[in-house]
Amino acid sequence: MSKVLILLALMDSITHAQEHEDYTPPERISMEQLKSIHSKCDDNGDGKASLPELMLFGEIVRKRIAEKEIDSVMEEIDTKPKDGHASLQEYMDDLNRHHALDADQDPGSRHIDLRKVEMEKFKIADADENGSLNMTELINMVSPGMHDKVFELSTIAELEQKDIDGDGVLSE
Repeated sequence: MSKVLILLALMDSITHAQEHEDYTPPERISMEQLKSIHSKCDDNGDGKASLPELMLFGEIVRKRIAEKEIDSVMEEIDTKPKDGHASLQEYMDDLNRHHALDADQDPGSRHIDLRKVEMEKFKIADADENGSLNMTELINMVSPGMHDKVFELSTIAELEQKDIDGDGVLSE
């Protein structure tokens, strides 16, 4: 359980680090920091951090991290027109900038059509089905685990890519 608290403490410190450019994470986490994180996790105040409370706290921290990063992601994707929304075309253009169309695949992986997967994820994330993503929808699109269906699709694609022999099982 202490390893979980240490991990959560590091995640919590990351959210604070993003507020201060000169922040350097501690090499060791003090007992005071662990107690602070424990108290934040102990939602019902019983002095114990249960697994559901730890999971909830982790989810809250991941969401805070994603929300702090989403402005710069939207700024990069939202190009023409600059309207605070990421259209499918803008998203795919950004994807092309970061993943060359003819990039060689890792020889130890199977080819998956990244653009097809991203288009499917986009459709799932576009909750209001207006053809573009607002900030919340974009968070769901680009932040792992923030949207169950997007996460499931991403996970399946990743497994398919790594499953070299196509047997549905990842070997060592």
